[in-house]
Amino acid sequence: MSRKHWQRYLVIVGLVLGGNWISRTSSEIAEANGVSGWIFNPATSHYYKLQPDCPGWLSCEATAVSEGGHLVTINDANEQDWLVTTFGSTDYFWIGYTDKDAEGSWVWISGEPTTYTNWASGEPSNSGGVENYALMNWSSPPGLWNDGHEAAVTSGGIIERVDAPFKVFLPLIVR
Repeated sequence: MSRKHWQRYLVIVGLVLGGNWISRTSSEIAEANGVSGWIFNPATSHYYKLQPDCPGWLSCEATAVSEGGHLVTINDANEQDWLVTTFGSTDYFWIGYTDKDAEGSWVWISGEPTTYTNWASGEPSNSGGVENYALMNWSSPPGLWNDGHEAAVTSGGIIERVDAPFKVFLPLIVR
C-alpha cells in the first residue's frame, strides 16, 4: 500500500476513534498494535528494526524474513545517513548485501537492484576468501561498509519492511 493510502487510512481511523490517532506517529501506532521496535522512515516509507540477537548474517536474514522483511537494502546516501542517525555510528550492523552465491557479484538479498554502495577504502577485500556479507559502520566516516565472514562479531542486523508491521482494520459504518 502506498504512503498516500496509509495516510488516508490513518486519518479515517483517527476520525472513527475520535481523533486520538491522528497525532500519533507510525511507530506509536505500531507500538499500540503490539508490534514494538519498528521505526518508520518517512523518506522511504519503509519500516526498520534492529535485530540484536543473531549470531551471524544468515541467522539475521532468517529472522528478518520471519518478521516479513529482509536485512536492510540501502538505496542512497540519504537512507544510509538516516540509518546511522537512527541506529548509531559506532556499532557494526549487518546489512542485506552479499556475494555468497558468486564471489565479487554483490547483490541485495531483497532482490532490489544496486543503486548505491558505500564501501570503506580497500573493501570489499574477501580477506581469507570467506568474506561474503556486508556490514556497516566499519570505519570513519560512520556508515562505511566492510565485507565480513558469516559469524563476524556485530551488534546485530537492521531489518527493513516495505509494508507496515501492523494492520489497520476499518469498521464498517452503516448509517
